[in-house]
Amino acid sequence: PGGTKAGGGTNAPDGKTVQVVGKPADIAVLVNKTYKLPDNYKPDDLVEPDIPFIFKEKSEKRLMRKEAAGALEKLVAAAKKDGIALAGVSGFRSQATQKSLFDNYVKKDGEEAARMYSAVPGHSEHQTGLVIDISAVPAVCALDQCFADTPQGQWLAENAHKWGFILR
Repeated sequence: PGGTKAGGGTNAPDGKTVQVVGKPADIAVLVNKTYKLPDNYKPDDLVEPDIPFIFKEKSEKRLMRKEAAGALEKLVAAAKKDGIALAGVSGFRSQATQKSLFDNYVKKDGEEAARMYSAVPGHSEHQTGLVIDISAVPAVCALDQCFADTPQGQWLAENAHKWGFILR
């Protein structure tokens, strides 16, 4: 939808200009509704962090960029020392996976609603490999706003920045 604009941007369905990120592998890359990753971008340094996950199967969502995975391992270890059990939920997502998720949300709730809580393909921070959803162990309030009120959510709010993570 929309045509290419001068400077590498495209028109989004809402008429706003979208810019393609010039350095998608930069550790400080900005990806959001305005800035998208190049089509089918996939980091070349994806690894599986040595942390618990809330699921057993092997999946791309276990992966993160090497630097982020190392920071996450330190964060999870520090939480454990403080008596806080954390587990990974969803890390890297390919553009194809994000498209499938977004399309399902559109079918369920309509496009306008889906855009309120899900990134359109190419605009997901998960595709950078620098992001992971975290849950309590056991998985109470996984991917839900109520996680903020759990001891695990409160610990993350107070400490995540020490390892370079922010909460959204």
